[in-house]
Amino acid sequence: MLKQMKGFYDVHSKIIHGVSLKPKHLLLFENRNELREILRRLVISIIAIRAEGLNDNELNELMDQMLVDEEKRSWVQQSASKLLHIHTSTVQ
Repeated sequence: MLKQMKGFYDVHSKIIHGVSLKPKHLLLFENRNELREILRRLVISIIAIRAEGLNDNELNELMDQMLVDEEKRSWVQQSASKLLHIHTSTVQ
């Protein structure tokens, strides 16, 4: 995912600076829905973490820990799933 995000950032940079896009950039730009999905999951995860009561400092620390700790990543994924379940059950 990191490589993919770097690619999206590269496309962003090329567009902002008026540089012509190469075919690899055009392909990424055409697949920008993937970026939207990544960002959607990120926002949901942050909302879920905040719903668990973590403050800004704890959130920053958790994000650093998630880079190396599978257990922390799983906790965030479970929190996000729980939030989505609550959301869908209230909509029905």
